[in-house]
Formats: sequence, C-alpha cells, structure tokens
Amino acid sequence: FAAFFIVYNLDRYLGKSEDEENMPMRTRFVKRYGKSFLALSIGVFTVALFMAFNQGSLTFLLTIIPIVMSLLYSVLKLKKILFVKNAIVGATWGVIPLLTASYYGLTFRSEVLFLTLFFGISFFRSAMIFDIKDIKGDLEEGVTTIPNKYGIDNAKLISVGIDVLLISSWSALVSFGYLNFDFLILTFFHIYVLAYISVIHMDTGELFYSVIVDGECNFLGILVFISGVIGAI
Repeated sequence: FAAFFIVYNLDRYLGKSEDEENMPMRTRFVKRYGKSFLALSIGVFTVALFMAFNQGSLTFLLTIIPIVMSLLYSVLKLKKILFVKNAIVGATWGVIPLLTASYYGLTFRSEVLFLTLFFGISFFRSAMIFDIKDIKGDLEEGVTTIPNKYGIDNAKLISVGIDVLLISSWSALVSFGYLNFDFLILTFFHIYVLAYISVIHMDTGELFYSVIVDGECNFLGILVFISGVIGAI
C-alpha cells in the first residue's frame, strides 16, 4: 500500500499541468490537498521501508522498485517516450504479486510469476486506454502515446489483442496443469475489460474512467472473494 500510495501521489502532484486539461476535477483536488497527501505518503513509505528491510533484502528491493519506476516516469519524464510510459506503468503495478508473495516466502512459485506477468501486461493495456482520455493534454505536453500517434481505433484494437493474448496464455497454462482451475475466474474479468474497451471513445467522461476503467481491479477482487466464498462452502 505504502509504495503505491507514494507513486500515485507523486505522479498526481508532478502531473498537474497535464491533468488540468485531461481531468480538471482531480487537478483542483491536487492543487488544494496535493502537498499534504504527498507528505503523508512519504512518511508512510518511510515506515514501510523499515518494515521491508526487517523482512529481508528481497522484500526491501521489491518495495523500492515502484518508487524508482515513479521517478523514471514522473521526474525524468520518460513517459514522453512511446511505449516507455506503458512499460513503466506495467512494471510498477506488476510487482504487486511478487512483493506480497515475498512476505510469505513464495516469490518464485509459478502462480506468482504468472500473476506478475498478468498484472504487468494488464496495466500496460490499461495505460493505453487511459491515454485515449489524455490525447489532448498529452499532445500539448509533448507526450507521445499509442492513441495520439496511431489513433484511437488502433489503440483499442491493440488493447483487445493484448487481452486475447492473456486469455490464450492462462487458458493454455490451466489446460496443461501449470495453473489450477481457480484461474478460470479470469474469464469474467476479461469480459468486463473487453466490454468497456468496446464503448470507450474520445469524449468518454472522467467518471467512466474513474469508476469503470480504474475499477477493473475492484471487479477482479470481488470475483476472487466470491470464488473464495464458494470454495469454502
């Protein structure tokens, strides 16, 4: 939580100028409370670093990866380079399963490694979808993205292709016994994602992105919870 709390607040604070065009409501909030939230996130992250260090060198290393990625993304402005923005977002969020598993000494289990790739690629795709909303602001700030370079339709087509690749990958792994049948629940996750990709367009509102697109992981969490309840019955 601490690692991604500071990543989110740092990016929001440093990206105010871009968000002013893309997400004016959020920009007003950041201008008013941004410094306070950034200070709070730095404090929480400092405590988390001490906890991670006591847990072991691997957990400590995995904890600092998100903040390093955030510095590359927001401070060094590597997000202006085509595909680099998406890759950094994917790598930052993809580390979550590894970080969680390292606490329990399960880092290199096949399921954990798969989830690392799955979330990394999923967030690569999500960043591409968010770039549709950000086309105007990104162009003004000199940020090159897939939607503003190749067009919205091509960006959506690539996003669908990524999801089809993910579906094919985990289906094959389940079929050959490398993953258990619990992973079939991802079917509903992909239906959710493909549904919102199909309706998104240039003028889709900020609320849709905040609730539906950003909410894809909440939806997945609900699916996992339901699966756990059913499995316990």
